[in-house]
Amino acid sequence: MEILNPYSFIHIGLGIRALRHCTGITRKFVIQEGEGLAQNLKDVGFQVSSVGISQLVAFISKIKLLNEYNGFD
Repeated sequence: MEILNPYSFIHIGLGIRALRHCTGITRKFVIQEGEGLAQNLKDVGFQVSSVGISQLVAFISKIKLLNEYNGFD
């Protein structure tokens, strides 16, 4: 069994919380938090979350496209 850093799970929880309560913040913040959450979930090897991670990454890609084409910050 692989030993994981317990702080990885704290970061996952904080990332989820930040995205759930993301009213009135910038797209840049959502992109950074979303990418961080996806990476943290991959790092700890949550197999069940793999579908959710791919959906999150796809959503972030769409937000990035909006930024590029519409000049959003």
